[in-house]
Amino acid sequence: MRRLAVLSLVFALAGCTVRGDDVSGPGSARPVRLQPGKVVEAKPASFRATIAALKGTPVVVNFWASWCAPCKAEMPRFVAASKAYDGRVEFLGVDSRDDPDAAARFIEEYSVPFASFGDARGDILVERKGSGLPMTLFFRDDGRLAFKDHGEVDEDKLESRITELLRVRRSDVAPSVSPGPRG
Repeated sequence: MRRLAVLSLVFALAGCTVRGDDVSGPGSARPVRLQPGKVVEAKPASFRATIAALKGTPVVVNFWASWCAPCKAEMPRFVAASKAYDGRVEFLGVDSRDDPDAAARFIEEYSVPFASFGDARGDILVERKGSGLPMTLFFRDDGRLAFKDHGEVDEDKLESRITELLRVRRSDVAPSVSPGPRG
């Protein structure tokens, strides 16, 4: 959560008032200026840029909608996990194919402390090859996707996925090629 606040502050100080896919040049996008506990409209390119900007910290992204029964069942788990892993893992949501007012009520009802991307048309879900809701993506601290779960994530699976993200940190991975003998 602190990292998200710092990231938002950096964008604000840099003059990056980003709305959706604020493009600074052909094919480039900036990260979305995220707000904890709020839904901010985004497009796939700005979603990718935001994930890239969070490199250095594992990221859990939960795709949800206010009308989705399994999303309602699992959201308290994500809320609890985001609090338990605050400062070690970044949590984000993607409100997909949903009404913005209903999404705001959902965020309030479940006291969601992390930021969510608004994806009213489902473009981010489609780009991430989602087959429905809910869906959860687990990114390693180097920004690479580690796990993708379709359907409701139970407490045990959420805990094991996060534990694995924290266990396999970029700095812990040995180089793929070892140096040859010194001569």
